[in-house]
Amino acid sequence: MTWLTIAKVALVGFLVIGSGLLLFTFVRKARRGVRPPTSDPNASSYLNAVFGGAPPTPLPQWAHHDEAFDEDPEGGDSRHGA
Repeated sequence: MTWLTIAKVALVGFLVIGSGLLLFTFVRKARRGVRPPTSDPNASSYLNAVFGGAPPTPLPQWAHHDEAFDEDPEGGDSRHGA
């Protein structure tokens, strides 16, 4: 009877510690790509050294300014499609 109680306590402890380690690992990996916010303009070199440089973010397609958004020579606005 005593061995059964010890085995139950050991099993519950193993499950609690194992699930805690899984949760801890998941949280660390989920936060790995997150850079902490900073208000210091001189901190970028430090953050690049610690977290690695962030790749440049490409602009969305609508942000590129080309002749499609220029004024129509006939006075219409080509942005509205008419």
